[in-house]
Formats: sequence, C-alpha cells, structure tokens
Amino acid sequence: MPLPKKPKTAKQWAAEHAKTVSKDKATMVCAALETVKPFRHWFGWSGQGHKWDNLPATLQAKVPRIGAGIQEWGSANCAEIDAAVRAINKGANIDNLVFAAAEAAVGTLRKPCLNCAKWAKQG
Repeated sequence: MPLPKKPKTAKQWAAEHAKTVSKDKATMVCAALETVKPFRHWFGWSGQGHKWDNLPATLQAKVPRIGAGIQEWGSANCAEIDAAVRAINKGANIDNLVFAAAEAAVGTLRKPCLNCAKWAKQG
C-alpha cells in the first residue's frame, strides 16, 4: 500500500502559487495554512487596499495599527493581511494559521516585512 502524500507546507503553497501570479496583479503572494484539520489554505496578494476598520477583530488584535507599523508602508498593504482576511472570513482561527510569502511571477520565498513578522507565524 502506498504511503499517503505528505501535506504541502505554507512555503510550498506560496512558492507554487506565486509563479502563477503576474507582477501586474501583485508584487507578493502569501499562503495561509491551517495547522489543524481540515488543513485548508488560502492565498493573499499585496496591494489589496484593506482598511483597518474592515479587518476582522481577531486580526486587528494581532496586527500593528495601520500607520503605526515599523515599515514605511501600512500593514494592510501586505499579502499576509489579505491571506488572513480571506482565511478568517471562511471560518479559520487566526491562532491556527501559519504564513509564507513569495515574490509574484518567480516564486522566490521572502521573509515577512517587519510589520508582519510581529504577528504572522511563519510556516
């Protein structure tokens, strides 16, 4: 009997999906992966224009307030935010998610920015 396939990691999901995303759509792609069953995954893209007041409360509690981040850009511009919003809106618990980001079009994995490093668990 063949062994069951090992599930993909957030890094694998991000790198594979990023290669399919044009730089015209986003510069970064992020995969959010549940660490508990059913191990669902979601993708997010940078530059989606999320507004602080529209972020789920569970995400607002984790993310540095927009405009108060360490980077010169607001946290809501990041692909990690977009992936988290999509996951939470589908019923995922933010505490059960890990994230990985990759450069759009090429799939090169990237470390999170200093804003996202404060809240997005890497996986």
